[in-house]
Amino acid sequence: MTTILLITSVGSLVGQNVLDSLEGRRQSLRIVATNSAAQASNNFRCDAVHLAPPVADAAAWRAFHARVMDEEGVDLVIPGRDDDVLALAQWLEAEPAMAPRLMVGSVAAARPFQDKVWCAEFAQAQGLAFAPTVVSGSPEAAQQALALWQRHGVLIAKPRAGNGSRGVRLLVSAEQVSAQALKQGLAIQPYLDPHPDWQRLAAELEGGIPLWFEIPERRLHCAQLLIDPQGTVREVFCFSARHSCGKPQELAPLNEPDLLELALAYGRAFAAAGWRGPCNIQGKRDPELGLQVIETNGRFSGGTSARRLLGFDEVALGLRQWLGDGVLSADPLQTVADGRVDKLLGDQLVHGAAIQALSEHGSWRRY
Repeated sequence: MTTILLITSVGSLVGQNVLDSLEGRRQSLRIVATNSAAQASNNFRCDAVHLAPPVADAAAWRAFHARVMDEEGVDLVIPGRDDDVLALAQWLEAEPAMAPRLMVGSVAAARPFQDKVWCAEFAQAQGLAFAPTVVSGSPEAAQQALALWQRHGVLIAKPRAGNGSRGVRLLVSAEQVSAQALKQGLAIQPYLDPHPDWQRLAAELEGGIPLWFEIPERRLHCAQLLIDPQGTVREVFCFSARHSCGKPQELAPLNEPDLLELALAYGRAFAAAGWRGPCNIQGKRDPELGLQVIETNGRFSGGTSARRLLGFDEVALGLRQWLGDGVLSADPLQTVADGRVDKLLGDQLVHGAAIQALSEHGSWRRY
């Protein structure tokens, strides 16, 4: 029996990681995808792909995906980016009978994944450790951010929505802190566990912005969880990550009891709020504050395929929770304790004829 998966926004890094995790074991799977860009190479790693309307047009996006699911006989939908997580959760709220076919949970649980300020408020309401967060956009916010800067010496300003370090800034002076705190749409936090060269990097900006500039992340303390359709936290994997330009570059297992305890507490809180499916938390250690979560999301991520190599086969485990043990065999859960995965660039040949067919007809099929 063939199981049909639909991956939304398959051109994303999440889409790539799900495809990588399933590479070589798709004999009983057919992968259908949707994406807004015809030229994305991941499109043509699937068995079929359909050009989707913008997710911002919620009604059109939902109607389009409902049609694709019906035409293709889709068994399960996996979101490929944060916007899709919320869109699918809203669809689920409108049509609860879709629950067995959408790997998401409630809107109430999805919103903290979508907005860093809402995530901070969610964590605070649950009594969970989360980095001190100032909501920008007012003179009061400027005062709070300046007090935070005086205490920590350097802050980080993030767009409330978004991922991959896009639009993130280091704030190293009172003038920068005040200017950013008065803008709308930012979450401002201490730059915990700062890179040892941050002062040199900040000084270099006086001569202009380097062409390949990034916010350096020395070490993130992370956990990936799976919450099954019944709301039980079934699996958790703790790991460290080093990022470059917002993308994971190096992952390794991390055996830290307090990280595991915090991850489980977050998992239970999100499950109680109605979340189902993958859940990721990212944190940092601070000498004064201890372990603090800085972001969360409710999907597979850019480190998914790396975690499989380290012993956590999360895509297969998730599919089995939703569709039954017979859908796909999962790797035995056995952490490679001394392992490390380096995320490297890869190559994917795409034929112009395939891109042209998808652009002209709105869909492309391998068969």
